[in-house]
Formats: sequence, C-alpha cells, structure tokens
Amino acid sequence: MVSPFSHFQRLASVGLDAKNTVSVWDWKKGKVLATATGHSDRIFDISWDPFQQNRLVSCGVKHIKFWALCGNALTPKRGIFGKTGDLQTILCVASAKDDVTYSGALNGDIYVWKGLNLLRTVQAAHGAGIFSMYACEEGFATGGRDGCVRLWDLDFKPITKIDLREAEQGYKGRPQEPGLTTSSW
Repeated sequence: MVSPFSHFQRLASVGLDAKNTVSVWDWKKGKVLATATGHSDRIFDISWDPFQQNRLVSCGVKHIKFWALCGNALTPKRGIFGKTGDLQTILCVASAKDDVTYSGALNGDIYVWKGLNLLRTVQAAHGAGIFSMYACEEGFATGGRDGCVRLWDLDFKPITKIDLREAEQGYKGRPQEPGLTTSSW
C-alpha cells in the first residue's frame, strides 16, 4: 500500500511483512529516507497530513497512529481513544487544518481526532464500515460498505447521500477521465 505523494516529493508505503513496515521514500531518487515497524496487526491506510509536512497518519486493526518524520527517524504515537469512543478497527483517514484528523471505522462511525486524542464521534455515519474518506475546503466525502457515498459539511452535518445500490449503472457524475466521475457540491 502506498500513500499519495506529499507536497515534498516523498512517498509513504506499508510493507506486507509481519511487522507491516512503514517506509518513507524520496521517490525522485528512489531512496528510502526512513523505516519503522508499522504495527503488529494489519494497516489499512496511510496518509500524509497536507498541513504538516513531516506528519503521517496510519490506521488499521484496532489502532490509529500519528507519525513524526525527523531526518531519517520515523516515530509513531498511538491515538488515545479514551472514553469518547470504542477501540475500533479504523479503515481510512483524512487530515484537516489545526492538527485535526478524521477516521472511518469498521462500525460506520467517524472519529474526530485532535492531536493524539479522540475528540468526538459521529455515530452511524454509514450503516457499515467506512472504506474511504476525502477532505476538502467545502467538507468531506465518505464511502462505505453500505453502498453509499455521503457528502458532509465541515461540521459533519449531512449534505447528501448517493445510494449506489439504487442507481442502475452507478452514479452519473461529470466524467473527467474514462472510469472516473465526480460530483459537485
């Protein structure tokens, strides 16, 4: 698994080895900048924080980790669930301004993190696991096992729901490239 490229020509990857090794690459030079043990359980997503150039977030089976890259050292810190939410398998992550991270859980909840701490939970955002999440200036888009794509405002109040199971041939957005559709909100 690889993360999208950072704005600083770096790439993060997760190995399929027993340690789920996290590596940061200088992709132009084809060199590894840093590596670290990812987690004892499977990692499902890893993403650069676009607002903090040396910060990565990874998530997986009953964990979320916030990574700091300093030179060739990659240091993880586990997210603290506290009493705000249940320890869940986290399937996807998206970062926002002000050290805020959003994650989609296996049970369909969205977790909102501030730093390492779980701040609040958006319960039952989807009827089942949330596999993808995208953050932008206008809000968020999430996709879940329930067959729905949901658009949210910046406070995670619902804007619209697109149930792909009810559309004969999927949702017809505005084609950008073959096989790619978008929607405006």
